[in-house]
Amino acid sequence: MKNIILAILYILIMIRISKTQEGWFVLFSEYNTTTKYTGIQFVNSQTGFMTSSWGNEHNNGGYTLKTTNGGHNWSYVDYGVARYGLFFLNAQTGWQYGGYWDDAGKKSREVFRTTNGGESFVRTYIDSLIDSFHDIFFADLNTGWISSFGNLMKTTNSGVNWSVCSPLVLNSIYFVNANTGWGLTFGGLIYKTTNGGTNWNIQLSVSGNAFTDEAFLNLNTGWVSSSAPNIYKTTNSGLNWTAYSPGITGVISSIEFADSLHGWACGDSGKIIYTSNGGINWFRQATNVYFNLSKLSFANQHTGYAIGIFFSTPYWNDNIMMKTTTGGLTFVQNTGNEIPLEFKLFQNYPNPFNPSTKIKFDVPLDSRLRGNDKVTLKVFDVLGREIAVLVNEMLKAGTYETEWDGTKYPSGVYFYKLITSDYTETRKMVLVK
Repeated sequence: MKNIILAILYILIMIRISKTQEGWFVLFSEYNTTTKYTGIQFVNSQTGFMTSSWGNEHNNGGYTLKTTNGGHNWSYVDYGVARYGLFFLNAQTGWQYGGYWDDAGKKSREVFRTTNGGESFVRTYIDSLIDSFHDIFFADLNTGWISSFGNLMKTTNSGVNWSVCSPLVLNSIYFVNANTGWGLTFGGLIYKTTNGGTNWNIQLSVSGNAFTDEAFLNLNTGWVSSSAPNIYKTTNSGLNWTAYSPGITGVISSIEFADSLHGWACGDSGKIIYTSNGGINWFRQATNVYFNLSKLSFANQHTGYAIGIFFSTPYWNDNIMMKTTTGGLTFVQNTGNEIPLEFKLFQNYPNPFNPSTKIKFDVPLDSRLRGNDKVTLKVFDVLGREIAVLVNEMLKAGTYETEWDGTKYPSGVYFYKLITSDYTETRKMVLVK
């Protein structure tokens, strides 16, 4: 088992970040493996942890990795039973949970704690109940909660002792202090507690929905993601929830906010969406991957990470970790001070090109849009398949320029298309190698 871990770690450590200055890019990946990435958290832009499990359908092992240089290198800090998730209060103190279940029926669920930045983890809890742990959250150094498919447990001594505080089955929990928190269910319920998890009241019920993740900035402002085509927001501590459409279909698995305006959410088929106005409007960001993205972690408004998995067979799958240093935004530069009178897409230059070319376009002032418009610039191959999204954001009036790198694409004819609310134009370009 240890040799397997070391082999995996050697592969991960030897992989370097792809050179990029924009959008999302692949940090590292594994293919045709029984490993499953299960949790990720960065406590700052350089220091982060990731949990994983491996084995058959019952998951009989796992490990934890750590990076201190923004994902350039990862090192093994813990291994044993499957690791399903983690929570770090700061760079030194954190908890993770996992468990073991073999074909003979032997099983356990366990909690581990580190107080030295992952240098060592100590098991603080173990039992053999069939209900596995699902989420963990700490409000301070001593007070924390862990949910399972059987009940909600609480600790007041940093995880040394745990006791049942509620029979609720919550798949996600979030506390803003030792008393006030929210819990979600796959049955479409949002709960709130104001006495540390002893009593809970339903704040929202949406039939046929599954609430998946939550993010709160403070006592009043928070967001909840779901399986339905909506993201929910509250600005009065959950007294009212407003539904906003994210503009995509499928389950949204994870949601993160860096501040009151900038947030991200991820889901299946490589989807990552972004808001710059507090969750009112959402726009899809380019990832160019097919993985089902399950977890996000943002250290700040610009630096974020995502993990995902693609199930190829019941036992074998592919894993991926992605990173952005631009908040997921593709780099597009405003090149002039004059205000254009109309939308215009210019011919790329150079053309033909090898391997990169620049594309310029105009965005006019439109009083109906208060000087802003949602602008999308996409690249298609000769069969009409979308292969890149160069721009996908709100832009003020001006002349912009971006670049497309065709290094990984074969020679041939390609098309680039500018799309706005009331304007579309397509032009042809030729890649010659």
